[in-house]
Amino acid sequence: MKKYIKLYICLFKMNVKKMIQYKADTLIGIASNFLTQFSAFVFIWAVFGYVERFEKWSYGQILLLYGTFTICRGLNNIFFDNLWIVGKEYIRRGTFDILVTRPANVLFQIIGEKVQLDGFGTLVLGIVTFNYGIRKEGMYISFENLIIWLGIFLMGTLIIAEINLIFTVSSFWVVRSNNIIWMFFSLADFGQYPLDIFGFGIKCMLTCILPYGFVAYYPVCAMLGKISHKILAFELGIVFLFGIISICVWRMGVKKYESTGN
Repeated sequence: MKKYIKLYICLFKMNVKKMIQYKADTLIGIASNFLTQFSAFVFIWAVFGYVERFEKWSYGQILLLYGTFTICRGLNNIFFDNLWIVGKEYIRRGTFDILVTRPANVLFQIIGEKVQLDGFGTLVLGIVTFNYGIRKEGMYISFENLIIWLGIFLMGTLIIAEINLIFTVSSFWVVRSNNIIWMFFSLADFGQYPLDIFGFGIKCMLTCILPYGFVAYYPVCAMLGKISHKILAFELGIVFLFGIISICVWRMGVKKYESTGN
């Protein structure tokens, strides 16, 4: 574990140095991510320009929900964005062969090889929106609650990454799998809104099958007193369960890998 921590720190520094060599590109990427996510914020603002509450959710509560999900999405983009290109960059081009010959875990190498600074745009928007929601609701963040919120952000980030990893494994069978991954990842957008507004089928899917609801909806409900805080312990169980599933599926994919043949 100590070896991997040191290795990740070295990879992180190397990634940052590579990206700051092209400052304009990095800043444009951060700004574009910010603006892309900001469009959803504008939609929320427009809706609450006509109504005071939306399915028992106030404006401040919706902002808390959206801010929480956006923070988790931003952290996922920064630290786990490289999972998107496993098929395109590693399997299709044969560079996966290089990874399996190195004396380090293959999945760790893929995650550590790229830090996507563009994700800071999404992260900043999430923090600003979350803070605004806190102010609108008049909530006081104690030290204990701060620790809980940080735990919620961490668990939400891991849930998104684990779901992505499960569908990334399709790259071992279908090299051009980005469309498959994007199809399922686009369902995550439902998780940034109250699940109450959706039908039973979507709510069930986002709770039991693709648990994007545990990224923000259920934790925020718990922190607002809408449901029991026990749901946070259940969310931790979801993190471990999907962590085990994603790793097992990943190992199945790696065993399936047959190199490029040249």
